[in-house]
Amino acid sequence: MNPIIEVRHLSFSPIFNALSLSFEQGKFYVIAGGNNAGKTILVHFLSHQKKIENSIIVNHTYIESYNNHQLFSLIGTNDIPIEKITGKTVKDELIRPLEYLGWKKKEINNRIHEIAVLYHQENLLNLPILALSPKEKNIFLFLLAIIHHPKIVILDEPFLYFNQQEKNLFLGILQQLKNSENVTIILTTKDLNDAIYADELKIIHQGNLLMEGTPLAVFKEDKTLNRIGLSLPFLADLSLKLMFYDVLKHFILDMDGMVEQLWK
Repeated sequence: MNPIIEVRHLSFSPIFNALSLSFEQGKFYVIAGGNNAGKTILVHFLSHQKKIENSIIVNHTYIESYNNHQLFSLIGTNDIPIEKITGKTVKDELIRPLEYLGWKKKEINNRIHEIAVLYHQENLLNLPILALSPKEKNIFLFLLAIIHHPKIVILDEPFLYFNQQEKNLFLGILQQLKNSENVTIILTTKDLNDAIYADELKIIHQGNLLMEGTPLAVFKEDKTLNRIGLSLPFLADLSLKLMFYDVLKHFILDMDGMVEQLWK
């Protein structure tokens, strides 16, 4: 294993006591937990929005050893307080990181056009930042996290206010980034539906790593998940019940596959 980012013996009272996590290049990770699990403060440390020494390692180097420019080119995140955004419109603010990294004007214009068209967000570009709805703010911060082609994308509960169709669209975007650009994705959530397409699911509870593994392996621990306030995705829960009665032999997490199996 050759991790691109590590949490090594992170202690931060009263939340974390020697928490250790590891994330490999080019994989999609979901960190799930209930309220007060420590997800958001963990993202603050991973994105270096909150500083701590000798605990976060990026490419075998402590994160505090990087300068702002180096770190920004490596990591994209939605962990940015919206009140710190100073651009007048979404387009203004999407241009800003590309200028900071030294992109040429033509490259910037091409990238803005590409990301707006590819992700069906043309109407968002000219909206004033201050006029964005909560869901539009989340979409804007999502685009801001990925626009400069970072190698690591860290997203804290990015799908708040999204319906399932919108979630699926943006989960598909993350899958595409992982597969085409070898991006490492770290996403936090309270909703285990967000973990279906992840390579690895890590469950944290009260600042501790409770379990980790493939989503299917973790879903089998449904009693533990329920105890800490996490509900299985509907099809995972249905699969477990049908497996108990020997109707299914394995998990099925898409509706078409479930219908096909049951009609055999």
